[in-house]
Amino acid sequence: MYNDLQLRAFTQIAYIDLESKYNYYIANNSLVDHKVSLYDLLAEEEIEKFEKLNISKTELKNWKISGVYDANEENGFYACVIETSPGNAVIAFRGSEDPSKIGNAKNDWIDSDLKLLNSISTTQQKEVERFFANNQDLLQKYDNLTLTGHSLGGNLAEYGTIISEKYALDEKIKQCYSLDGPGFSDEFINKYRSQINKMSSKMCHYRWSLVGKILNDLPNVTYKQVGVSDDSNNLDDQKYNLFTRHDTKYLDIDMTTKSFKTVNGLNNQENEFDLQNLAALATSYFSKGVDHMPSIIGDAIVNIIESVWLSSYEIKRNMYDKNGDLTITGKLVICAFVMACAEIIIFPISAISIIVGVLAFCIVAVSFGFVYDMIVRLIDYICSEIKSVYNWGTEQLAQLRQGAIDFINRITNFYNNKFNIGYQYASANPQIKLDTYKLRDYAQRLDNVNKRAKDLDRRLKSLYGKIGLLDLFNLIKADILIGESWKISQCSAYLRETADDFDNAETEIIRNI
Repeated sequence: MYNDLQLRAFTQIAYIDLESKYNYYIANNSLVDHKVSLYDLLAEEEIEKFEKLNISKTELKNWKISGVYDANEENGFYACVIETSPGNAVIAFRGSEDPSKIGNAKNDWIDSDLKLLNSISTTQQKEVERFFANNQDLLQKYDNLTLTGHSLGGNLAEYGTIISEKYALDEKIKQCYSLDGPGFSDEFINKYRSQINKMSSKMCHYRWSLVGKILNDLPNVTYKQVGVSDDSNNLDDQKYNLFTRHDTKYLDIDMTTKSFKTVNGLNNQENEFDLQNLAALATSYFSKGVDHMPSIIGDAIVNIIESVWLSSYEIKRNMYDKNGDLTITGKLVICAFVMACAEIIIFPISAISIIVGVLAFCIVAVSFGFVYDMIVRLIDYICSEIKSVYNWGTEQLAQLRQGAIDFINRITNFYNNKFNIGYQYASANPQIKLDTYKLRDYAQRLDNVNKRAKDLDRRLKSLYGKIGLLDLFNLIKADILIGESWKISQCSAYLRETADDFDNAETEIIRNI
């Protein structure tokens, strides 16, 4: 029913937060059927993005959002129902989001991606079932359903297809497409083998990066290796960046047929066998190896990875004081790191380990958003520790320091250009246009909402002396839920502070011109 360009677009729609806009549009336009044109929900820059993906405005106007299920804050799950024509709809599931934010790291990468290893179902997979249960009336209205998603979203689409019989949707689901999603554990495949066999003919799995090689393939499902294009970014990015290639924008498209180009290997470039294929093979072997281990060992490995991952965020917060200097905790971490490297093997091999450690720390530092001058001070501190342990000469230390700084410059530029969305936007839009009046107006509106909630809370409390015992419990429940919100107060304060900061910045710029 859909070409590959459209499938790619559906997966990208799932990454857009539509719930508030969707609910607002319905509430203010009295739509009985609760269907809103996608075009009416998208911002101008989002429409332009889809046009670059070869999706026309006509298609966006014809596609209608008929349902949004957003549990992103609770567990990372998000899905939307896109009606493409009467009787036909696509269910698009959101994939993993930016891991630099601890909420995304916990909900998506750890609880939903990492815990695919050695488990039957994850938190977000269970949320798929709640989504089906809560939207049965809506989904039963359609004759043909297509499930799709990118990355983790592809895994969720496959999961939903496999368990769909439980919700009387198996006959309605005609297609399921996973775009480079991870696979499943042996435990899951063994448990749902009969359902997989029943639905396998309707499922297709596209893959082109190491993510699509994680864990085990579903039996009897069609797997297609598709190529990536050199047109989206420069060759260096295509050759060396293992992770950004997971993005759907890199897919190589045959515009005549509007389909992904299939290839024999991991990619369509002869000179790229080494890094890409080795990374994919390593990922595949590691994930399958952990999955095949006894559960007590596999779970232990998963728990260790989770602990280290989450601890890194806490370490980042505690390594520096308010002046940007290393705290005692930070110094202890660095000293422990340096001394551990020194103990690996006697000099000179240990020295090599330290150098590698310095560079590795640089990569981690950039990925977690450390400020550049902090990193330089950190390198200086590491160099001083090396000097105290090995009595290195000034020239050796200078070479190490300069090499580390040059490396961090290259990594910083690469990271900003490929991962830092704010940097990319600022580079493409050097002029900032902001209506500070609107920010303050929105802040005032939030204050009014809080004021009304506070007033309602006061009125509820006045009822305690006027109701009987039978209604007391219901009143207590209502009273707990209603009141002044500190989150709304924070948002209001943020808007005012942002407006003040921009006004002050503009004043300072004008003063210096």
